[in-house]
Amino acid sequence: MAAVGAATFVPAQATEAPGKAAIERLSSEFAAGWNAHDAKKMAAVWAADGDLINPFGQKAHGRDGIEKFFEGEQSGPMKGTTYKIESTSVRELDPNCAVVDWDAVVTGMMDAGGKAQPPFPHHVFGVCVKRGGRWQAAAIRGFGFEPVPGAPAK
Repeated sequence: MAAVGAATFVPAQATEAPGKAAIERLSSEFAAGWNAHDAKKMAAVWAADGDLINPFGQKAHGRDGIEKFFEGEQSGPMKGTTYKIESTSVRELDPNCAVVDWDAVVTGMMDAGGKAQPPFPHHVFGVCVKRGGRWQAAAIRGFGFEPVPGAPAK
């Protein structure tokens, strides 16, 4: 799971000072890949051995498997959608490991019958690692929040 822009994937280099900026850029690159419906760009932010669980519980492993997953998703239920990251936070655990959280929304989804669906807000949590001087997503988990049972509707 993902600022929206027309960025191309450019790996973060070891010469970059803060990991936070490089990791925020990974998030933006994912969103740009999504909005271009380019599975290769989307998967490029993952480590070769990374994994993904999307907000619907679907799983993919390895950059190649994640790319294949996104190819199916972007030519199917997410075709024509827009991904916007609304907020991002990064916590560096050490010089080569950080966790990232972002809140995002997908708009433009259609159901199987072609009926427009409401925007889908969700949260993404990830572990990023720095290997060979560049930050990569090692494990990304997306999920939607359910209302608290018995709480008044918003």
